[in-house]
Amino acid sequence: MRTHRRTAGAMALLASVSLTATALAASPTKGARFKGTASGRVQFATSFIAKDPLSFAASSDGKALLSFDYTDNVCDLASSKVIKLGTVKLVNGRFSVSGHKSAPETDALGDGGTVLTTTKLSGRFVSATKATGTLEYTQKKSGGSTGSCGPIKLAFIATG
Repeated sequence: MRTHRRTAGAMALLASVSLTATALAASPTKGARFKGTASGRVQFATSFIAKDPLSFAASSDGKALLSFDYTDNVCDLASSKVIKLGTVKLVNGRFSVSGHKSAPETDALGDGGTVLTTTKLSGRFVSATKATGTLEYTQKKSGGSTGSCGPIKLAFIATG
């Protein structure tokens, strides 16, 4: 009998925590533009704090983030530093992208190689004007000389 009560109590607590977590995510202001910075400590030969700007807009119906992009200030493999994720689906104030591959870009060395950036993104709106989350990416260079960078994992805050 006691085991039955403990199980029921644990299930009730789990349901409560689950509902609370869902309630914590807010919806963005419809049509608002958001800007922020993804930052965190990066360790190569030396350690430094990375700061990658990002921006996006909430759709007019509040169901998507539009024109989501960020500027890679850590890896220096690609000639263009802007990585475009495009439209990101928004569900209950939460959003995520996994394994997004950029279009191949010309490498920064100009030796005929190309660079592919793979991005993972997750976040949530904590209010109508503020989103928080993580941005993770890697770059791989092929053709000419080869190389890679990452994974780079940064936390972000964006406000609108």
